[in-house]
Amino acid sequence: MIEYWFYSNPILAKLEPNYGPEDGGNEIILMGSNMHPFIDETLINNANDTFCIFSDLNVKTPARLINATKMACTAPASFDGISVTGVDFTLNNQNYTDDDVPYYYYKPPRIYDMIPREGPTKGGTHVRIFANEFKKNKHILCVFDGVKTRAKLINTSEIECVSPKRQNPGWIPVWVTYQEDGDKSKSTSLQYLYYETPEVHSLEPPCGPTYGFTQIMVKGKNFVNMGLNKPKCIFNGKRAMNVTIVDESTLYCSSPPMTRSEALMVPKDMRHTVEVTLNGAETTDNKVKFAYYPDPEI
Repeated sequence: MIEYWFYSNPILAKLEPNYGPEDGGNEIILMGSNMHPFIDETLINNANDTFCIFSDLNVKTPARLINATKMACTAPASFDGISVTGVDFTLNNQNYTDDDVPYYYYKPPRIYDMIPREGPTKGGTHVRIFANEFKKNKHILCVFDGVKTRAKLINTSEIECVSPKRQNPGWIPVWVTYQEDGDKSKSTSLQYLYYETPEVHSLEPPCGPTYGFTQIMVKGKNFVNMGLNKPKCIFNGKRAMNVTIVDESTLYCSSPPMTRSEALMVPKDMRHTVEVTLNGAETTDNKVKFAYYPDPEI
């Protein structure tokens, strides 16, 4: 004799969450009643016959039974621009509920690059974020580990935002969202490094000839090598010279040569400010002076 098991009609009442990215892959909790009729039975197991159906997509995915009022399944990817689909489930891979509870798809921005990817804890770094597409009719927010800042739309694939101040250095996630859509439009994240704000204290030697290339030892604090030739000495706010960082308080760089017209200036105008940047964007707040002198004649 073969046994045939009956169960009460299951009901789907709610999805949580009832929205997700168009790429799918997120877990959805289905809530209702009579979802696990054989939970106390040992002679029958219908786990392999339990599925969710996304009717407008005509796609079904395996469901995981939790208890009599909950089950879970993974949302499939949407296609053909379908933004909403009805959801039901089956306990026998044949008879589905007919509740047709709506599930909504959204299209979050897909960010793939960020320049720079580091900045000082004092904040204020202008960060450019790139994506396949940003919506023009939305208010875009950059989110630095939960702290939101307004983004400026440069074009449909680029935005700019300013990093907020942060108390402690370290890596944090940065993502983008549309203000109108909240977490529904949360993008994937990229890692951003906060570092202690560097300072410049002194130069040795403090002067050099106008033809340049004097090797200067710069003393200060919080010098960290960000790689990719990002650290630089900035002379007079415009001339960038490569840096060799020895430790957190010492680095070396060379003075740039002066132009012919600069070399003819009076001595007081040949004192150039020296700053340091670690990320190729933000410079130290304090500056020290490097004095040029005319080429000595014998």
